[in-house]
Amino acid sequence: MASSQASGRTPFLSAEKAAEVRERFGTPCYVYNRITLEATAHRALAFPAPYGFTLRYAMKANPSRGILAVFRALGLHVDASSDWEVERALRAGFAPEQILLTSQMPSHRIAEHVGRGVFLNALLLAPVGGIRPRYARTRDRGPHEPRTRQRLGEAHEHRRSLCELRHLARLRG
Repeated sequence: MASSQASGRTPFLSAEKAAEVRERFGTPCYVYNRITLEATAHRALAFPAPYGFTLRYAMKANPSRGILAVFRALGLHVDASSDWEVERALRAGFAPEQILLTSQMPSHRIAEHVGRGVFLNALLLAPVGGIRPRYARTRDRGPHEPRTRQRLGEAHEHRRSLCELRHLARLRG
C-alpha cells in the first residue's frame, strides 16, 4: 500500500497517470508534486521572525535541478554540504551569496568558493583550523554565519557559537 493511502491522503498521481509516467520514462522514476513543494516553502517563509531569517533548502535531501529551480524561484537559498553541491547550485542558477557551504569535512576548494562569494559555515572548529592557510590567502573574505546544533544545551551552544565567531573573526584578519 502506498504511503499516501496508508495515511488516508489521496495520492497526487492517479494509477493511470503513474502508468503513463512508467511507460514514458521507465522505472525507477521519481515524480514530485510541485504544488506540495511550493505550499511547504510558502508555509516556512511565513514563519514569524521579527528579526528576519534566511530559509535554506538542504540540497542533500534531493539535488534535482527541477526541485532546485522551484525553490530558487520562491527565493529560498541553499545549504550545500559538499563541493559538488556548491557547483550544482551554481549551475542551477543560485548566486554564490545564496549558497551556504556546511561541510563537516574540509573542502578542498574553500578558497575558490569563498572567493566567489559562497558563504562558509564551519560546523566544527577542527576543519576550520585545517583550512585556515588556504582560506587566509583568499582576497575577498566575505561574511560568515555560525550554525549551532540543537541537540546540546542552549548555554553550551551559545558558548560554542561565540567561540566559532571569534575563530572566524581571526580568519578574516
